[in-house]
Amino acid sequence: MYCPVCGQWVEEGEEYCPNCGYDVYCIDEEDNF
Repeated sequence: MYCPVCGQWVEEGEEYCPNCGYDVYCIDEEDNF
């Protein structure tokens, strides 16, 4: 998935963006609550 903050590609399974450190794990598209 891509980081919504900086647009950096984040590998599947990674919790944080390698570029800006944003926590992408909490916005997994599979979780639609």
